[in-house]
Amino acid sequence: MNRNLRIYKNILNIDHDENDRILVVMGATHIAALHWFFQCSPTFELVKFNDLAYIKGSKFSKGKAKVKIACKMCGKDGVLVIKNKELNFEKIVNTNKNFKLDFLLDKGVYQYFYNDQSNNAIMGTFKANPEQRKTIRLFK
Repeated sequence: MNRNLRIYKNILNIDHDENDRILVVMGATHIAALHWFFQCSPTFELVKFNDLAYIKGSKFSKGKAKVKIACKMCGKDGVLVIKNKELNFEKIVNTNKNFKLDFLLDKGVYQYFYNDQSNNAIMGTFKANPEQRKTIRLFK
C-alpha cells in the first residue's frame, strides 16, 4: 500500500489546471488501489480509457465483433482459414464435419476459405461490425 500511496502522491504533485488530462498507465497490482484513491479525490474526475469519446470505435476500443461460422452439412473434417490483410490477421482452424465456431474479431472486412478432405471448397468475405452479430453458414 505504501508504494501505491507514493504513486498517488507523485500524480497529485504533477503541475496541472482544471482543463488538463493526466493519463496513468499502471500494472494490474496498482490499479485497484489507485482507482479507489482517484474515486475518493475531489481534485480528479476518474475516466476509464475506453470510455473516452474519441477512443470508442478506434483500434484501442475493446469492442469486438461477434462472428459465428457454422457448417451442418460439411461431409468430413476440414480446415477453415480467416484473413484480414489490413489488420495482418490470419486464423487457421481445424474443423470437424459439423462445426460451430465463435470468434471475437476487430472491425473490418475478412475473407474466409473452407476446404474439407473431399476438396469441397467454400470461400467468401464478410464484414465484422462490433454493433452487430454476424453468422456465416457454410454449405456445399
